[in-house]
Order: sequence, then structure tokens, then C-alpha cells
Amino acid sequence: MTRVWEQSTQKGSYLLLLLAIADNADDDGFAWPGMRYLAHKTRMSKRHVRRMLRVLEAAGELYINQRHTEGEKHQYIVLVGLSGSQISQSLIDKPKLTTWQPWPRGTELSDEEITVILECSGGRTSCPGGEDS
Repeated sequence: MTRVWEQSTQKGSYLLLLLAIADNADDDGFAWPGMRYLAHKTRMSKRHVRRMLRVLEAAGELYINQRHTEGEKHQYIVLVGLSGSQISQSLIDKPKLTTWQPWPRGTELSDEEITVILECSGGRTSCPGGEDS
């Protein structure tokens, strides 16, 4: 949470939402708070929280792994203040975040590989290891 306070470029409600997620995150920035919880914490509607989450993700301060199975919470990574190597290590240490794992355990990932993993972890079939591969 300290990284968000010190390094986020967000202000107002966006910062409040990012802090609410970071408050639930582990040391690697991974968090699984529910939408109802985030709406309650930020005192906003769930619909408004969803819109704000997209803005935070577009700003590069948050990654959202959308879960489409009923009852499953979205998975978040607070990216503020994390280097590429820290994100790489987090993804290796927590392989259940992604639906495919094209790297051997203990392997350092490049920034490009991290980008592909973050873009594909929603299970898109056009990604390496997806249904089309």
C-alpha cells in the first residue's frame, strides 16, 4: 500500500479505489477483493467502481484478470512501483493467476513476455497456449 501512496499518479476517487485494492494485496501486489467490498469501501456504486477499474488498468497502475465464472472474484495486481523483474517473479511464484504457463519455473521473463502474459491471462484463445494453439 505504501507504493500506491508514494508512487501513484492517481487522485481523488481513483486513488481511493486503488488504495482499497492495495489494502487487500499481498507483498507482490496480488489482491482478490470483491466488487461489493470495493463499492462499500469507496462508498460508490458497483457500476462506478467497474468504470474506474478500467481507467486504472488503462493508466498502467492496475492489472485485472477478469474471472467469468459465477462466484469467482476478479484477480488484481497493483502494478504501481513494481519493476518488470518484480512482476515477472510474482507471475512465476503465483502461476494460478494465468490460465496458461509458457515458462519454466524459475525463469526470468522479459518485459515483452510479461506484457503478453498480462494481456493473455484472461484466457483469450488467440494467445499462446490458448485453445487455438
